Amino acid sequence: MLLEAWPAVLRAEPDAVLLLAGSEGTETARLTALAETAGSVRLLGPRDDVFDLMAAADAFAVPSRWEGLGSAAMEAMGVGVPLVCADVPALRETVGSEDYARLVAPERPAELAAALTDTLEDRASARVRAKAARARFLTAFTLHHVSAQMVGFYERSLRLRQV
Repeated sequence: MLLEAWPAVLRAEPDAVLLLAGSEGTETARLTALAETAGSVRLLGPRDDVFDLMAAADAFAVPSRWEGLGSAAMEAMGVGVPLVCADVPALRETVGSEDYARLVAPERPAELAAALTDTLEDRASARVRAKAARARFLTAFTLHHVSAQMVGFYERSLRLRQV
């Protein structure tokens, strides 16, 4: 979806560069071909500096068709990068609302391109969303908070079993 949306982003923001990081998989050849035709795309391969790349980015996209947890969006929230993601249940649960990220219908490249373009062009609004998303991350998704929720869950479960 992102590679399909990218040419429209480039028409509005010709200096934009799309960085894609990750290990090779069954779709690598197809994605490489799409990247070559999309323009201004860099395939970085596996990286150990993902958080640095996120922090340096003007926007982070999670155009998933489905998600189990939304950890990439959660990480972007923690880093404080403006976020554009598909409005699928796990991402909606992670992100919360349009107050924290631009949400677009899944499998709609034109909508994804418009949201990315808006994020790149209206940097003030993007920064407001990113700051709010980071605050949401710090109050809901830190290791301390998530661990405390897990401990609470197990304590409640044990109490219910004793009844």
